[in-house]
Amino acid sequence: MKTLIETVAGQLSTPNTFHYCEEYELNFLADGVETWPAIALFPIIYKKKKMQNGQIRSACFTQMLFVNKTEFLASSEDEKLPILEALEGVIDEFIERLSTAMPTQLFKFTDIEFQLVPAANQFDVNVDGYYVEAELVKFSKVCL
Repeated sequence: MKTLIETVAGQLSTPNTFHYCEEYELNFLADGVETWPAIALFPIIYKKKKMQNGQIRSACFTQMLFVNKTEFLASSEDEKLPILEALEGVIDEFIERLSTAMPTQLFKFTDIEFQLVPAANQFDVNVDGYYVEAELVKFSKVCL
């Protein structure tokens, strides 16, 4: 899953910097970013559940951070909104490309919901953006 997400990030029409890291590493990594926006993928959490019909329901929970460097501290909603709206196009393209790249025979895309949580005035280089979370559900008849 990490490789797929990194590949999709590299295919975006907007040049970006991709990092796979723990959240605590971001402040240090943000200092070295030259190409904005930056996309950080945090370690993926995998879950499995045996369904009553015998299928195994596997899911992976992903959390990413899409951020852009800003020149000022956004102190009001009016200042934050244009910054966040600019990233929404990048996120929309990422979701579209990811849904196209996923092996559809394995994943049920009707079960995918992306949640966007605003993140403003982050780190000492001052970035704003969204935490993007999703749970990707996979069904298999294979027993554990």
